[in-house]
Amino acid sequence: MNVNDAAKWMLFDLLKALDVIHDGQHHEVFARIAEGANLVLPVLPPPPDPPPGGEADKEAAGQDVHGRWITECLDLSDPNATTFFADLFASWTAWTERERKFTGTTNAFSRALVRRWGEGRKGHANTGIFFKGVKLK
Repeated sequence: MNVNDAAKWMLFDLLKALDVIHDGQHHEVFARIAEGANLVLPVLPPPPDPPPGGEADKEAAGQDVHGRWITECLDLSDPNATTFFADLFASWTAWTERERKFTGTTNAFSRALVRRWGEGRKGHANTGIFFKGVKLK
């Protein structure tokens, strides 16, 4: 194994440990990091297909974990409402502990909200990151 290959696997292990590889998003993350480090990555296989009846089927039915939290804990009826990301993550953490679900990192949670609502609902201010059209129940 040459130095370049060893660096790729060390990078992979580091990203796994830091929870950067999440929900099949590792291809994009690897590509960006490898480009910055001047590494040539091998072609990565696509993420495995989930087993039938698993979380993906629940997501398709609108019953995914984030969707349940949104339904139970958020009010999306006021388009002028804003809620700080820290408050959303605190609510998410309390909910996942109560439901015995995996909480994950703040970065993974933020990515999940952006995937669901789009980047347009996320804002930045001197006081922190917030999401528009969202308030806690």
